Amino acid sequence: MSSSTQTILTTLYDGYALSNADGYSFTSDPIPIRFTSKIGMTAYFTGTPSGTLKMQQTSEAPDDSVSRMAPGKNGSGGVAWTDITGSSQTISAAGSQYFEKANVCSGFIRVVYTATSGTSTVSVWVTGKE
Repeated sequence: MSSSTQTILTTLYDGYALSNADGYSFTSDPIPIRFTSKIGMTAYFTGTPSGTLKMQQTSEAPDDSVSRMAPGKNGSGGVAWTDITGSSQTISAAGSQYFEKANVCSGFIRVVYTATSGTSTVSVWVTGKE
């Protein structure tokens, strides 16, 4: 019996300039990772970033019609997102950050950057292996 593997690559942001309008922060759209045994994230910042970058997970399905999470899925009017253990990284200078995690048993992930100060441009890529 043979098994096949497939690498999934999603570009979330490519040179996205964080601005005052978004509080210099972002939350990506949900990324489906069903049947993916290992995920990785690379983020590249320019400028003077300062904040926290992390990945979150949920098993609740997104609402495709509005490209955000469906209300009421967990009984509180929204979807329950939890941080992926070990994914939180402090960003204090321009450059790249990498994170990988095996055995994420969820249906969806997203990337969250919360700025504390500074201005920046960011590119983020997510990979997965089945």
